[in-house]
Amino acid sequence: MKERISSQQIFYLSIIIVMPTLILSVPASLAKDAGTAGWISIILGGSVVAILHYILLKLSLDFSNYSVIKDFKIILGPILGRIILLPYIIVIVLDTPFILLETVDFINFNMSEVNTIFFYVTISILAVYLVNNGVEVLSRMSKIVTIIMISIIIIIILFIILKSNTVDWNRLQPLKFNLKSIIKASILPMLWLIMIPNLLLMFKPYLTENKQSIKKSLYANIFVQVAIAFLFIITIITLSINLTSLSKFPVYDVTKLTIRGFEVIVFVTWVMGTFLKVSLFYFVSTKIIAELFELNNSKSILIPLAILVTAVAIFSSQNILLENILGNIIVAQLFFGYGLSLILFIVVYWLFGKRKNIKDS
Repeated sequence: MKERISSQQIFYLSIIIVMPTLILSVPASLAKDAGTAGWISIILGGSVVAILHYILLKLSLDFSNYSVIKDFKIILGPILGRIILLPYIIVIVLDTPFILLETVDFINFNMSEVNTIFFYVTISILAVYLVNNGVEVLSRMSKIVTIIMISIIIIIILFIILKSNTVDWNRLQPLKFNLKSIIKASILPMLWLIMIPNLLLMFKPYLTENKQSIKKSLYANIFVQVAIAFLFIITIITLSINLTSLSKFPVYDVTKLTIRGFEVIVFVTWVMGTFLKVSLFYFVSTKIIAELFELNNSKSILIPLAILVTAVAIFSSQNILLENILGNIIVAQLFFGYGLSLILFIVVYWLFGKRKNIKDS
């Protein structure tokens, strides 16, 4: 029986695509680039992406319920279609070890005494097991973890605002409205949020409600914007703008400082979230490779891919120079892989999609 996922599950999957890693580090980058106006940057970037997000998914789902790989082979032909998709394919496959690296980096930040290789191998084994159980299981797990994450975010915000003695609202002043800095700071969260529509193009065959799925994925975009904006403000009024910009994981540091003992719950929950994100990228990567080479069973390449991804992540973590290079080129990688692909997809679906619209034929 063919696996299906509901529009509600799309909401939770969309959050898992970006939230676990975005929430850990983005407040620091916003503070560095835009100062106390960083919350404006996330809203600006998210709003621009939301428009493109809607256009892409609407055009794509109006064309077919196939994945973007199959769509482009139909629209542009098997050879040109594959060539045009290369940046999209490469960035997702390369992003998988990078996300695994980020996950273990966060774990190692709190458990430095344990050998990191153990974490890389364990996470990959668990991810393979989860993906092997199918997209419906992955979706249900995403729902559970996302609800826990949302609950924790609400607790953090309410506790710090109502109970914490470290809060100083004056730290939000002065609000320096520098348009250039605000736009610059919006680029990174914008590129992260672009992942949502890009990856959902591979989930099209599993959707049961196209219109509702688009709507719920947009709700996820809005939720991420609001959550990051609130958490950014919370970190500023607790740590100050300078400490936030210097912190590696500002939200975690704020929790550790203000809610004694609660940081353990935050740590475990965010490890679960990042683990699910790794699993999701494993799933999408195997689907992409299988459809690119027209393999009958994507699960047959899951274990070889996991071994390769784990090896690349471990090698990168042991090579400080390579890890620094990867960290420095992340914006360029996201821009060329996700940003340009999104624009290209919109253009192709708009110009050529209606001529070969499968639903009308």
